[in-house]
Amino acid sequence: MNDNDKTKEQLTEELKELRSRIGELEEAEVDRKRSEQVRLALYHIANAVNTTEDLNELFKSIQQQLGTIVDTTNFYIALYNKGDDTLLLPYFVDEKHKFTSVPAGKTLTAYIVKHNKPLLATEEDIKKMTEAGEVEMIGTISKLWLGVPLQTGKEVIGALVVQSYTDSSLYTEKDLEILKFVSDQVAIAVERKQSDEMLRESEEKYRLHFDNVSDVIFSIDPDFNLLSISPSVERVLGYKAEELIGKSLRFIDILAPDYLETAISETTRILMGVRITSSVYEFIAKDGSRKFGEVSGAPLIRNNAIVAALCIARDITERVKTEKALRASEERFRGITERSFDAIYELDLDGNITYISPAIERITGYKSKEILGTPFNSYLRETEVPKAVQDLAKVRKGNNLEGLNLEIMRKDGSLASIEFNASPIVKDGTVIGIQGIARDITERKRVEEELRILATTDTLTGFLNRGFGLLLFGKQLQMAKRNNSKLSICYIDVDGLKDVNDTYGHQEGDEVLRLISRFIKETLRKADIISRLGGDEFLLILPQCSADKAVLVWERIAEKVDAYNTRKMKPYVIRLSRGFAEYDPGEEKSVDQLIAVADQEMYKDKRSKSPK
Repeated sequence: MNDNDKTKEQLTEELKELRSRIGELEEAEVDRKRSEQVRLALYHIANAVNTTEDLNELFKSIQQQLGTIVDTTNFYIALYNKGDDTLLLPYFVDEKHKFTSVPAGKTLTAYIVKHNKPLLATEEDIKKMTEAGEVEMIGTISKLWLGVPLQTGKEVIGALVVQSYTDSSLYTEKDLEILKFVSDQVAIAVERKQSDEMLRESEEKYRLHFDNVSDVIFSIDPDFNLLSISPSVERVLGYKAEELIGKSLRFIDILAPDYLETAISETTRILMGVRITSSVYEFIAKDGSRKFGEVSGAPLIRNNAIVAALCIARDITERVKTEKALRASEERFRGITERSFDAIYELDLDGNITYISPAIERITGYKSKEILGTPFNSYLRETEVPKAVQDLAKVRKGNNLEGLNLEIMRKDGSLASIEFNASPIVKDGTVIGIQGIARDITERKRVEEELRILATTDTLTGFLNRGFGLLLFGKQLQMAKRNNSKLSICYIDVDGLKDVNDTYGHQEGDEVLRLISRFIKETLRKADIISRLGGDEFLLILPQCSADKAVLVWERIAEKVDAYNTRKMKPYVIRLSRGFAEYDPGEEKSVDQLIAVADQEMYKDKRSKSPK
């Protein structure tokens, strides 16, 4: 071989090496651009989830953004209804079919939902699964099918799917990983939408009740002005709501003068945090007639402060008249009881029903003739019988009984809360039976429970509000002193919540608080108490728990936060600061002192993480 041939061969080898190197560089550049494209698309998807309210608009945006990195020609989102084993398809884009819902059965989508695992399957894979009885095909079989579950917490709620009818190599395992991230974002959006709908339904239900309730619901501000009053006031007193709203309780002239000072006094007590039940007032209607109302009230708390007295008044005019008529004559008693809204009853000394007015049918579903001669206790909830036996024994001894609340079984099996008044029937100085009035207070109990929740609970997190939480803290501390046991508290502050609010909006800040609330609820025992002290501060009260065990509780909460941050579901990191304080029976400390210690420890923790 001459020198020219050697030179030519050397140049050929060098050219091959150069071309290989250029190929590697081009491939690296393609991978870099692909990674940047994926990162940008996923960022836009996460941002859309946090900013788009309409789900259909969000799903369309997700399809478009995902389509820049993965083929989404055939793309759908399915939500699983476990009750009837159905797949709802709120967003479905497909070249071959148009579905809004399908039976879940053994479809490929149901397969990944019920097994909670993603699936990348070729046409051959699908046929093998079909032959094995694992799946059943609906519609045209795909050349390549890729689906991932939608999961909220531990529950799989649906699936996200892309597929191709023509290209069996269109998707890869890398695309599957991308879809996993997108499915998490979709699940967040669906869960948020469902929560919003539940909240709207709750608000609509309350508003519907407020507008249509037969009783009168009203609120009074600290200056004794009427803030709101339900439309039912027109039926009771003849005034339209707008005639009364904004007027002062002192000058509104709907209360009989003898009752005004009592009303002012009891409203003041409610505004100081005291709950009032069953106070009776005489009202003056617009036409000058007199009405009697039974009023219950509770403080309305917003932002940890009492802003109004929230009350419910029931028109008991007929009851008052009935009670007067009962004392006037037996004949008049019989006439009134036939028309009474409440049930009038009589019992013999053995507790058998000897008379019951027709109103009992409205309350229980039983006609009067079905009940006569039967034992009174047979209609009570089993756990209520001992209390009823004890109280009726007092009446047989000649005592009057008022406000006995018992739960009874209706004819249809449901429970009703009944308020009983009872007095002895006396003849020739001897008690021969018992008579009284039974009132259905089921609805009132429900409304009172709603009022109680409004007065004691923080609506955003579901935790106790500051006032009620500190009240229970004081009671737990007293119990710890009595039992000579330890008690620990953990003061938690959300770091950087203002930055989240300023950058992403207060809705996102509220979402952070709800997430933290969920982590805390999942960690604590039933005996532990959780209170939201302020905007971004929480107090955990851990009875019979030493400080070192409280630290372990905190570490479990911190682990949940870290795990959530690791998933990078938000464009920010959730951070918490904490401080502990322990009540030791050998060391006397008050509620304020313990909170002060925990607060100082929390700020030490916060400062230790601040840049020097």
